[in-house]
Amino acid sequence: MVTLIKTYWKFIHNKVYRALKCLRNLTTQQHFILNQLLKIQLDFSKNLNINLKIKKNTRKLTLKETLKNYIPEKYVDRLKMGFSIPLDEWMKGLLKNWVSNSLNMKKIKKDGYLDEKVINEYMHEHFEGKKNWSQIL
Repeated sequence: MVTLIKTYWKFIHNKVYRALKCLRNLTTQQHFILNQLLKIQLDFSKNLNINLKIKKNTRKLTLKETLKNYIPEKYVDRLKMGFSIPLDEWMKGLLKNWVSNSLNMKKIKKDGYLDEKVINEYMHEHFEGKKNWSQIL
């Protein structure tokens, strides 16, 4: 378990350090401070009573309770949400030619699995902005 924590610690430390260095061009002194803060955080969470960390199926309990003092509760208690790329816009702009060329209508018609007319209709509606068919196309 200790080896796992040390490995995870190094991974998180390097990840955070690289991200902050890219964003703010951190100096060596700032790197030292960041390192000390992360060690304090790890020691704190390692020594925290399990009842303060997990309650039923809710994890990160102490963090969530603390955040509720600073941000609205609806943002703290919501489920994980991913974020998507702007595929809709890309397919109408930068990727329009690629989408058109990738959907080989001769092959689609020859194979007979998909309806060529429906695909053409979806493409035209999408490119004209009438409907978002990016996930289907």
